[in-house]
Amino acid sequence: MAKSSIEKAIEQYGRDIDELPTFLARKDTDKVGFVTLKHHNEGAAEVLVMTVSPDLHRQGVGQHTLRRAEQWLNESGTRYLQVKILGPSHPDENYAKTREFYSAMGSGHWKS
Repeated sequence: MAKSSIEKAIEQYGRDIDELPTFLARKDTDKVGFVTLKHHNEGAAEVLVMTVSPDLHRQGVGQHTLRRAEQWLNESGTRYLQVKILGPSHPDENYAKTREFYSAMGSGHWKS
């Protein structure tokens, strides 16, 4: 049976997190989330994939993990961070929550 595009994307993310900068969120000894970054050039990167255990949403885990990644990027000279998600015309409730999260995080403009 052929793999769906979602299955293929998940497999690619698995390969990417082994090779790209990835920041883990832990609760005690459990891994509860992560953010993986992809550099496009010296000054720009994107959030390739990010996830937090659903039972820990809205508890600061994602915010803390993304802020750690932003700090690392800033220290390494990266000045722009972007994230690509589906827009408001997409009816999925999860994407709406994702947009709310990134909106609450504010702009990605850093100062040296």
